[in-house]
Amino acid sequence: MEDVVKQQEVGAEIVTNPIKEEVSNLKIGVCRILSTKNNTIIHVTDMTGSVTYAKISGGSKVKAKKDEGSAYAAFLVAREAAELALRKGINCCHF
Repeated sequence: MEDVVKQQEVGAEIVTNPIKEEVSNLKIGVCRILSTKNNTIIHVTDMTGSVTYAKISGGSKVKAKKDEGSAYAAFLVAREAAELALRKGINCCHF
């Protein structure tokens, strides 16, 4: 422990923690998912919920009405919402 103190007194370079720097650069979003028998809606907002980054439904991604609530439509909606959020600067998302 004395060696560490001596190195700091001599003027050794202090290394910053890269993890703390990454945490300070996070822009966090909240992803709200509504999945029903008939449709899937994904809504990505900021932490307060006041700014909407993406809002997409399954009906906008598939052609047939019967496919709006399918797993494939949910996959397409999730992919589109993630791409929109990334383009708008969100790099961390809470579900």
